[in-house]
Amino acid sequence: MPEQADSALAYALKVDEQVEKFLESKQKLVYFLIAASAGCIAFTVDFVAKNPPYVKTGWFYLASGGIWGLLCAGCALGSVYFMLRSHQFHVAFRDQKKEWNDLTKGQQARWTRANRWADRLLNAAFLLLFAELTLFVVFFVHAFATGAATVPKPAP
Repeated sequence: MPEQADSALAYALKVDEQVEKFLESKQKLVYFLIAASAGCIAFTVDFVAKNPPYVKTGWFYLASGGIWGLLCAGCALGSVYFMLRSHQFHVAFRDQKKEWNDLTKGQQARWTRANRWADRLLNAAFLLLFAELTLFVVFFVHAFATGAATVPKPAP
């Protein structure tokens, strides 16, 4: 019987290691989304600050892209919050030596809800990043197509 207990404990520890690695990977993905969104906003704002005439022709795309970018970062951070909340459940129930089936329906529902919100917000962050990039690309295309912007010529 002690061998079974030892193998069950070893299995539980392996699962815990996988949970930690998975959480780290998801957090890295979230930080990438935040950095990508902030980088796009910073690049565009820097470009517009150096070339104010561009804002006249594409202010809607510029403002919309910035809003979607900030929403992307907010959703990504919300996803991290719910991932950490789920991990808190995991650690708390692991300390109590409870398995999923040992939890009450309410505990299972709270844990499931935290996981679902983490996934929803992460998916929303991806969609918002795509929308942000699309709007900024439209902004630049619109600025160059309308002649409000020109590509600088290299110095001879």
